Amino acid sequence: MKRADLSPSLRRHGQLGRRRLLTTGIVGAAALAVACGGRGRTGESGARPSTPQGRAVTAEAPVYGGTFRYIIRSAPTAFDPYLNTSFSAQEPWGFISNRILKYKAGPEYKPFDLTFEPDVAAAMPEQPEPTRVIVKLRPDIRYHDRPPLNGRQMVAEDIAYSYERYMAVGQAKPFLAVIDSYEVPDQLTIVFKLKRPTASLISNFASHTLLWIIPKEVPGPDGKVAPTGPFVGAGPFMFERYDTDVQTSFVKNPNYFLKGLPYVDRVERPIINNDATIDANFRSGKLSFVTVEARDRLTELQRSVPGAGKLVYMTSDHSRLELAIEKPPFNDVRVRRALSLAINRDELAAGLDFMDFDYASHAFPAGYTPFFLSPRSPDFGENAKWFRHDLREAKQLLSAAGYPDGFETPYHYTHEYIYAKPTAELLVAQLQKVGIRLKLQQYTYTDYQNRFRVGDRDKRRFEGITESRSAVFADPGGYFTTYWSYKGTRNMTDWRDDYFEDMVDRTEIEFDYQRRIKLFHDIQRYMAGHMPGVPLNTPAYAVLWQPNVRNFFYKSDYGRASEQDIIVWLAR
Repeated sequence: MKRADLSPSLRRHGQLGRRRLLTTGIVGAAALAVACGGRGRTGESGARPSTPQGRAVTAEAPVYGGTFRYIIRSAPTAFDPYLNTSFSAQEPWGFISNRILKYKAGPEYKPFDLTFEPDVAAAMPEQPEPTRVIVKLRPDIRYHDRPPLNGRQMVAEDIAYSYERYMAVGQAKPFLAVIDSYEVPDQLTIVFKLKRPTASLISNFASHTLLWIIPKEVPGPDGKVAPTGPFVGAGPFMFERYDTDVQTSFVKNPNYFLKGLPYVDRVERPIINNDATIDANFRSGKLSFVTVEARDRLTELQRSVPGAGKLVYMTSDHSRLELAIEKPPFNDVRVRRALSLAINRDELAAGLDFMDFDYASHAFPAGYTPFFLSPRSPDFGENAKWFRHDLREAKQLLSAAGYPDGFETPYHYTHEYIYAKPTAELLVAQLQKVGIRLKLQQYTYTDYQNRFRVGDRDKRRFEGITESRSAVFADPGGYFTTYWSYKGTRNMTDWRDDYFEDMVDRTEIEFDYQRRIKLFHDIQRYMAGHMPGVPLNTPAYAVLWQPNVRNFFYKSDYGRASEQDIIVWLAR
């Protein structure tokens, strides 16, 4: 295969050698401690660290059994995780399947800490030379004892097949395109030959949206996993059933290779997207934990469930407005800047009752430190001015661009994103002050994904504005290469900028950690001046869990089933 690598690399500290990097497994954007950058609603300056998960592990002996239950907000948009990168397509495979590496969970790891460790790998991958990576599998991994795998051993050919299929049909194949070829010298070893040196491949082996190991017996004759399955892997849980638009359930894999885990017998994922219904289920004990984004909800739930555990953390979520910049009015940078100036981000956060927040940059949410550079930081520089709220200058820019009376434009969003609908309503009121009139067009999450996220670029083109969210990437360069690079798989804006592309390319080959951070900061400053889209805010969320839930260390990635769910247990 001859494909261009779009995935950059990352080091924990600038002087770590490649071999030490692989053996420590300390790679990932949040491995340094996820914290809130910039200033929060209260106006304090400096970093505001997340509430630590560093509470003591209970001294009680774990209890086996019980059902761990938590919501997913949308029905599956696809049943093959290679074909759709949305959370609803990926998360079920976190129960069923495995990755080469996975993210660590425990008291010292925060929700977006991407420190990784072996999953099916026997140890961290070896890299004896810059363009060769060796992965050795554990010898004790067997698939679920059900057709069509019937408990057979996992072998290296399964990884080879998964890689080949992903490169044929996968939605984010550029992240693995640095691989030039591979060989399987024995049944437990696969050796990847790279086109050029890069450390990003190792972090992408842990990605929760890429190389789920799905052997050849599972996809159908067309090379895709059918909506009816089979859904079989070697993960910690086995697929039980999907009740359409109601719930997906999983049962414990009794032959999971990490002996003694998981502790719970079942995990149920009811599909609920109404906060009042979610809260009622948590109050009645029907949900094991909930995430809460609004201060008032948090206060009420803490009052009604005495003894509930709590963690407050700065998220990796951030809203951004993607613009159809290949045509008027958004092909004029003055209009894009005016749109940003007309938005009052502080008022948005107050209206949505965020418990804390920071302005998002074009690339990263505030939880993605140290690569995130807050637009409210004095280090951001001159282009920070385009994030301030200034109606007078917004009107002047619109007039200079030929829109003295503003204009009308469609605004596409899915109400199934958290706080997307009230955000749209607040923006209607804010933008009409400068004459920008939004025509709201609401979609279900499935329809939104199919319209704006799946298929070729021409199919995904749109008019006006689309409100969008970001996934969590194993490597920080993923945000640029996926959403903003013209080569990106989910770039809907058609923004083309040679200088930007050159800066992104440099991050792919920069191995010095501090210089790489500086490159990412420079890109954020540059994008702020051009405003190819308009970032909004990153909120802080809270997680609450029932008093009987033990050893719960929240992870926010799509592979959480093999991280948080295998170690949690329920007191009687």
